Amino acid sequence: MSTKTKHGFTLIELIVVFAIIALLTTVVIASLNNARQKGSDAGKIRALAEVRNALNVYFNDSMGGNGTYPGGNDLTILVTKKYITGSIDSNIKYQGTNAAGTACNSGTGCASYHLAVPLTDMDNKVLASDKDSMGGNINGKYNCGPVTTPITPDSCYDITP
Repeated sequence: MSTKTKHGFTLIELIVVFAIIALLTTVVIASLNNARQKGSDAGKIRALAEVRNALNVYFNDSMGGNGTYPGGNDLTILVTKKYITGSIDSNIKYQGTNAAGTACNSGTGCASYHLAVPLTDMDNKVLASDKDSMGGNINGKYNCGPVTTPITPDSCYDITP
């Protein structure tokens, strides 16, 4: 007597294996997206710190600001006067302000400033310790930009001197 043995997998076994692979893939992709967001936010925070440092050098430089910060909302003076090499992240928003905290015009020296950058991770710990002095809207997506009343909580990491 000879017995026939089947070789291979049943349809149910194959479906279970594919379901497990799909579940693991979903978990890995979700983790990668979270890591990508955190990395992007870390880069934005680092870029904001570089601009803040350049503003401090500009403020203290007798050839630059003479004890003032750039007026208006344009930071290109930091690039043209070589306080920053390369370019400034377009997500970074700047507003020179006077002593009362209101916007001062381009071409004038300002006593202070607001710097802001939108973050994608609303649970980022830096959002709990920032100034929350900016609100508004960037491209219809982020709450970030100079307005009189801040929006809280916002996705904008903002600093002042």
